[in-house]
Amino acid sequence: MRLDASLIVELRGRRAWSQEHLALVAGISHRTVQRVENEGNASLETAKALASAFAMEIGELQQNVETNSPKFQRRARLAAMSLIMVVALAGSLFLSSMTSASKGVQISANVVEGSHDHATTKFIGDVEMIIPESVPFVIAAASPGALPAQAFQGQMEIKLDQASVMLIDAQISNFEGGLKVKAHEALWIDPFGLSR
Repeated sequence: MRLDASLIVELRGRRAWSQEHLALVAGISHRTVQRVENEGNASLETAKALASAFAMEIGELQQNVETNSPKFQRRARLAAMSLIMVVALAGSLFLSSMTSASKGVQISANVVEGSHDHATTKFIGDVEMIIPESVPFVIAAASPGALPAQAFQGQMEIKLDQASVMLIDAQISNFEGGLKVKAHEALWIDPFGLSR
């Protein structure tokens, strides 16, 4: 299936997502994202995954498609039904997530917004962070000078080796194998992009 490669690049750029982040959100490999952006070729499964990641219909991602044809209409309906089934089955999962593989720290939320410079990522709604016991960290009250202007003032900060996480309305609990943090919002600060 031919997808509009420049549109995929544009949509990813609008969200300030790296290719790796798009791969994570769509549930496909980083290499697959590279191939689609370079060649425009994708399997039906890849096209469905990308359409879902961008909250679009597959047809909107396709290149030069006659959308009035009966064949296209049947395929579009089938794709929409398939997408609805996938969403229904995955309803208990978070909509977006990020994993810091180099650290083993996992963080997920309903909404993920990356900054243009990739130095910060904001997580909004049902934030859950897992810190394995093997990862060193420090918990402190957030210092106002270290925070961006949009203010996570007076909240908790978790300092990792190469990044910090500011949390709003956080609850911390131990579990076998590490620490679980739940919060309303989180701001992942990684000034050098090293922990992604």
